Amino acid sequence: MNKNKTIGIILVLLIGAFFLNRYIQRKHESTSSLIFSGNTDQIQKVLIQKENDAIQLEFADSSWSIAGNDSLIVRENKITDLFEIVFATEKTTKVSENPDKWYKYSVDDSLGTHLALISNDDQTLGYFVFGRSKTDWSHNYVRVRKSPEVYLTSSSIIHHLGTTESFWGKEPPAPEISDSLIFSGNTDQIQKVLIQKENDAIQLEFADSSWSIAGNDSLIVRENKITDLFEIVFATEKTTKVSENPDKWYKYSVDDSLGTHLALISNDDQTLGYFVFGRSKTDWSHNYVRVRKSPEVYLTSSSIIHHLGTTESFWGKEPPAPEISDSLITNEN
Repeated sequence: MNKNKTIGIILVLLIGAFFLNRYIQRKHESTSSLIFSGNTDQIQKVLIQKENDAIQLEFADSSWSIAGNDSLIVRENKITDLFEIVFATEKTTKVSENPDKWYKYSVDDSLGTHLALISNDDQTLGYFVFGRSKTDWSHNYVRVRKSPEVYLTSSSIIHHLGTTESFWGKEPPAPEISDSLIFSGNTDQIQKVLIQKENDAIQLEFADSSWSIAGNDSLIVRENKITDLFEIVFATEKTTKVSENPDKWYKYSVDDSLGTHLALISNDDQTLGYFVFGRSKTDWSHNYVRVRKSPEVYLTSSSIIHHLGTTESFWGKEPPAPEISDSLITNEN
């Protein structure tokens, strides 16, 4: 009788152990589901925060940028890692359902690395908190913000979630060098030259094999000024591209109000070229230039703006006095 009772107790204990083991296994079962299962095309902002450090990435005009930083461009490989590695990571084994143990897995609010995914209309598409494992560097822990469960990740991805601008950004490449002539047209077609700076303007005209100042018959054009215009100004090259943003034209003194305008006109009044020049505030050996219908601003290969005067006295001079012939004066006999 005692023997049967003992056997019965052992069976009860074995059955209890079996169900306890099944409960533990189910509690820590592997789910193998993506961390983020939404549509990645809807993500317009990414916010990452760790303790007191935070960064926001924004998507606009087909490219990513760092919020509040216009000097750095986003590293493409970091964005690729975010979308192809972080978002492709799975949460696997459930390790806890107890919020009191979040600190143990470094996924509480103070210890965790927070990742928020925001849509174009500022809706939160996903919010996750990641923590490092103290014993397994090949995996991390993760929880969804409104859920108590903590899962092991299928791989370690927390190192892809930096919070510094230097992690996500880099200096833009060196400006493009163009090395092309400011005016690449046929100079023989130029019949009029218009130069304007603020309220001062002058027009030079070519006719009968010579240049003249429009509206002034008393001055003749200085030949050396025309030579400088054709051999120096028109031979100047635009080199380093410094900007493509019209909002920054004023910075380079090439906006409509600050710039020195140069228009080249053909015999049938067609505009062969229109340029706006600006002085550099730090480099007197070069100027800035833009073509009127283009947003780009370039550095010139040399300083030529001093050849573009807007006064009649700059371009003209008094004609020489009439030649007096020496002749013998004879007395009438």
